[in-house]
Amino acid sequence: VEAIKLVYVLKTQTLYFVNGSKYAFHNDFCQKYLHSYSDIDWFNKIEYGSSPLRQFVLANVNHYTASDTYTLEFFADDEVPNNLLLELYYKVSSNVYFGKEMKVLANSDRMLERQKNMGDLLPWLNIDQIYAQQSYQALYTAGTFGYWRKVPVTELKKQHFTRHDIIFTNGLPNDFPLVAGILTTCFQTPLCHINILSANRKTPNAAFKTAWDNPYYASLQDSLVYYRVTADSIVLRKATLAEATNFWKKQPKKRPQILATDRKTLQLLSFDKIRYHQTHLVGGKAANFAELHRIKLPNKTQLPLPEGGFAIPLAFYFQHIQRHHLQFLVDSLSNSEVVNQQPDKARKWLRALRDSIKNKPVSPQLLNAIERRIAPHAQQGYPRFRFRSSTNAEDIPEFNGAGLYSSKTGVYGDSKQSIEKAIQQVWASLWSERAFWERDYWQIDQKSVGMGILAHRAFGTEAANGVAITKNLYRQGYPAFTINTQVGETSVVLPSDTIQCEQTTVTQDRYITNKETISIDYIAYSSLNKQQPILSKPEMEQLCNYLETIKAYYYSNTNYRFRYDNYYDFGLDIEFKLDSTSRKVYIKQTRLYPH
Repeated sequence: VEAIKLVYVLKTQTLYFVNGSKYAFHNDFCQKYLHSYSDIDWFNKIEYGSSPLRQFVLANVNHYTASDTYTLEFFADDEVPNNLLLELYYKVSSNVYFGKEMKVLANSDRMLERQKNMGDLLPWLNIDQIYAQQSYQALYTAGTFGYWRKVPVTELKKQHFTRHDIIFTNGLPNDFPLVAGILTTCFQTPLCHINILSANRKTPNAAFKTAWDNPYYASLQDSLVYYRVTADSIVLRKATLAEATNFWKKQPKKRPQILATDRKTLQLLSFDKIRYHQTHLVGGKAANFAELHRIKLPNKTQLPLPEGGFAIPLAFYFQHIQRHHLQFLVDSLSNSEVVNQQPDKARKWLRALRDSIKNKPVSPQLLNAIERRIAPHAQQGYPRFRFRSSTNAEDIPEFNGAGLYSSKTGVYGDSKQSIEKAIQQVWASLWSERAFWERDYWQIDQKSVGMGILAHRAFGTEAANGVAITKNLYRQGYPAFTINTQVGETSVVLPSDTIQCEQTTVTQDRYITNKETISIDYIAYSSLNKQQPILSKPEMEQLCNYLETIKAYYYSNTNYRFRYDNYYDFGLDIEFKLDSTSRKVYIKQTRLYPH
């Protein structure tokens, strides 16, 4: 997208086209060139609000190059009166060569309301009309060297890849192996597991809808190439072994990591006994979930969290390994020389270890303790409990581990979907191939990895689910949340390549205009919701209140904040659900977002 800023001075009716390279923000130009304001807070309050003291109308003209579309766009929070919006549109359109082609983009809840009220007084354009014509999407911008592997998405699981392979596929794989980069033909949400892992690994990731039939891309099959993803294009060329080897040698070597583990605590734990940093005790997911219980909303009530929760410490997993004499398989998989030189043997060991964990009985004492804990909830109509993976190699600052492990549901008193089977499957997922190789890549000592479990009542039918990042992924240093939402139980983080989720950035107006409201900027609507918002405005406001409370608490009470330059860019990855019966928003989990 090519963009230029506009500043329209109301008193003199003068229109300025502003050089964005010289003036990063509208306020910069107004302050330095027009000498209007010395205080940015006052500028924001007046110039984006409804004050009669307003001096300017502020906007952008954007050119979407893929579709050759020109738009007039306003800040999502802007309360500019309709008459001034009209005045600016006609002022701009009469002074640019593309004036007859320019349309007003209805990209926020406020602008959608204006579109309804103003009708055909202006030529409008909706976001789906913009993005439907896009063919390219940059997810993680980076460059790398590797071997170009064009593989149909249906064949990915049948093949094995090395960390120097670059996958080019015609679908959206959910099980993403450890490789040097990826190019797909399907658009992704920035919050899906593929992109989270790419960001964690710092490997290029892009989508290019028409690439599969490109003869040049096909001609590079199995060739050593240089592949770079930029904001608006792909660089792909053949490379020499010398330049690739030089690049690989310069990559920072990862330090071996031995994770802390508690192998003695053999009792179920309530969340008031756990803090966020005790990953050695219950794993990252359960530790962060426990911290959520300490957070109070402005009205002094607790966050809405799934009921009946407790943690199963890592020590029970280690006890299971010892009781059934499985340590020799773990030791075998810790031999990095054998693993790296004989990957097929490693895969056989992994399969044998997973099968053994699932087939060996869980300690009767543990099962009895869990059933006693669940029984009261079962009597109240909640016999289904979710047993969620929580390792000491997951949801921690050094290792995100998104999507590497499995969570399962167990039903109280049900022999087919038993609690024991759920626990066995969660423990076994610690040794899935993708989790094992990811830890190997990050030099994590395999013998020090353990699996705890976060347990709470399972949800019934969900009206919606989503993922929120407590920062603006598209604009650094800007006070907004990035929120992806989907209808029902359809996954946001593991999407089908035929389904699009709702994507938004939401600004809390208190940081701009000092008002306790939000402004929603829609990037895409859900393909499952008839191009309509999934959450109502009050539901979105409620969610953002929770997000801000969690963010402020973590920033003030944990050491996570030291990884960020400022509060606006402090990112937590928070999952939420909307209960279909009560329309109540639940917070499901939180983790640090990769910096």
